Amino acid sequence: MNDRTHFVQKVQETPLDKQADILRAAQELFGRFGLKKATMDEIARSASVSKATLYKYYSNKEAVFRDVIGLEAAQLLETVRRAVDQENTVTGKFKAHLATKMGEVRSLFSFYQVNRGAYGQHWPDLDGIRDRFMEHETILVREILELGSANEELNIENVEFTARVMVVALNSLEFFWAMESHDLPLEDFVEGLLEIIMNGLRPR
Repeated sequence: MNDRTHFVQKVQETPLDKQADILRAAQELFGRFGLKKATMDEIARSASVSKATLYKYYSNKEAVFRDVIGLEAAQLLETVRRAVDQENTVTGKFKAHLATKMGEVRSLFSFYQVNRGAYGQHWPDLDGIRDRFMEHETILVREILELGSANEELNIENVEFTARVMVVALNSLEFFWAMESHDLPLEDFVEGLLEIIMNGLRPR
């Protein structure tokens, strides 16, 4: 089972291409018009599928929206993982993680803001997706910390605890950075965070 199946709840075995078309079309519509204004008719039309096909996969637009968010979470996780795996050093891996993820934060934040007010009672489902994302992200950060600990580049007593604390703290900082209007470039923000992380974890 790959990471994506942990986020997208209603993946049919066949034919996946049609469902992917539906999600791509819905993603664009939700981003442009929001959940409240988008309709199942528009989703079917944009995906070039019949309404019967659309309803085969999804009973309503809220169900489509949940899978769109889940798909975005899975895609982001895969992108971050690939970027981290391409680096060989602890510093390089942390930088790839921060830069890749935060490069997407503002666009995702805008998408959530467009839709959150209309999503109402269903928002806890999205919190569940967020929690699963953070679980996978914690695994990724833990692997980086274990590498640094093994080569004595980092001094960590409890790797699991440190990974969890880092993920929670970084998610809060990323949200703040995306939400605030400022002229701080992403590269400078990442370098500043990286300096704090590495100076705090290096042996003394």
